[in-house]
Amino acid sequence: MTRPQGDSADVTAVFGRQVHARRTARGWSLRRMAPMAGLRHAALHRIEAGEGTTLATAGRIAAALGVPLAVLVTEAACSHCQECGAPGPAVTG
Repeated sequence: MTRPQGDSADVTAVFGRQVHARRTARGWSLRRMAPMAGLRHAALHRIEAGEGTTLATAGRIAAALGVPLAVLVTEAACSHCQECGAPGPAVTG
């Protein structure tokens, strides 16, 4: 699979980072979480690394993490960050 271009590449990268952050905040390995989303661990690894995926797969990943899909495509902090321990956006200033 090829990497997305332009704006979709940005969303894909954000999605991968958010999935990785939330999975590791829960202490889940790739092998533990992948079956929860109906994936093989190698596929989940590629998604976390920024490869594109289908909307259906993204939805299954969000469901496995127990968060709305919209949360995984933004760098902004959400109400779930407190619950799962995933990092919010970097604060500079």
